[in-house]
Amino acid sequence: MRSKRWRWIWPLASSAATALILGIYLACVSAPPKHTFTSMIGKESVTELRSMVVVGQEKHVVIEDDESMHYIASLLRNATLNGHTPERVGRTYIATLRLKNGQEFSIGLYIPSPLDGVIVSYPLNAAAEPLYYWLQFNEMIPRKLTSTFQGLQ
Repeated sequence: MRSKRWRWIWPLASSAATALILGIYLACVSAPPKHTFTSMIGKESVTELRSMVVVGQEKHVVIEDDESMHYIASLLRNATLNGHTPERVGRTYIATLRLKNGQEFSIGLYIPSPLDGVIVSYPLNAAAEPLYYWLQFNEMIPRKLTSTFQGLQ
């Protein structure tokens, strides 16, 4: 009598165990991300930027035009690690960089006044101390990006 009553559990338990094992296998074998944010700094792979979404201070800005994204990519290629400490007033935002391959990175974005560059911090979690990168603007900044950053000041 007991064996009939518990007979239905075995198929469920074996299905759940199979799903668990398959999930663990896929998590372990799946390909690692193509890029990490810190590995992109100073590299040509930064050219794969698709967009940047900036949120905070009651603002939400999407930057996705090609000219601005190429400029931001050039800034990231020339970023200086710990190269700048904010000694002026500015505003801090959270930005999401999206790559053409679908990867996303959340970064801190500090926009000082006067606007001669920005500070980017990564990672944004409590488990690790962020790294700070100074992105120095040059005189060739696109008009649209200039107005966007000025609106965030």
